[in-house]
Amino acid sequence: MENAQILDIGDGVALSVIDCGAGEPIVFISGFAFSSDVFEHQIAPLAQKNRVLLVEPRSHGRSPHILEGNNYPQHGRDLDRLFTKLELQNINLVGWSFGALSAWSYVACAGLDRVKKFICIDCPPKILSIGEAQGDWVEAPLDEIATLYHQLLDFENYKSFISNYTQEIMLQRELQPQEAAHFLAAPLQTPLPIVRDLFVSGVFSNYLELAKKIDKERANLFFIAEHWSEIAVPYLKKHLPKAQIEVFGNHMMFWEYPERFNKIMQTFLTA
Repeated sequence: MENAQILDIGDGVALSVIDCGAGEPIVFISGFAFSSDVFEHQIAPLAQKNRVLLVEPRSHGRSPHILEGNNYPQHGRDLDRLFTKLELQNINLVGWSFGALSAWSYVACAGLDRVKKFICIDCPPKILSIGEAQGDWVEAPLDEIATLYHQLLDFENYKSFISNYTQEIMLQRELQPQEAAHFLAAPLQTPLPIVRDLFVSGVFSNYLELAKKIDKERANLFFIAEHWSEIAVPYLKKHLPKAQIEVFGNHMMFWEYPERFNKIMQTFLTA
């Protein structure tokens, strides 16, 4: 991995950014409590023709832990400050998992003036289902979300939750112990009050109407894990009819199948 810079964006907040290459920027935003190390296979291939930036939202990865503002609307405001500081234009904005919520929050905060294309990696724009939401692509119904939240009340249960999720959802093959330790280093170092704030803000997020607006005004691409495909693909075709949809792999298909992911990205960005 390239060396990360810790950039001051004001009000005592600093964000970790890896910045390499030249050309139109591709900004990757890491998901719930994870570091940008997950994008290690994207840097060199995509930086051949683009400026690649890996951004860790506040309290994620190498970004300093702050006990305030750990919610997705604030992530959007933080990104607005960062992009202004770096004078970024024509951004190809990429959010993975709950990092897509950070990306949608940026658009909600600052609009689409700086955004050229929008890429979502395996995250529905509306996270929570209340009751029987037939045909809706959401993370989970309310009762499951409540169970998950209570696993975040003590460290051992959180460790079990995040470890099981990483082993069962991230890849199609089994993670090796050293790989699991590599990916879990950042989440397991994140203080539980921050984890809980991020979780609650995430599960109550609903950016569906904003995603529809983006679909009308910008080219957008969704990478979907295979286990979601039967419900996610018809849902996206119904609500975001212009979106390009690519289904393969699991939640970290970009890490497990980087050549396929990077080729799709390069084709989409040059179209």
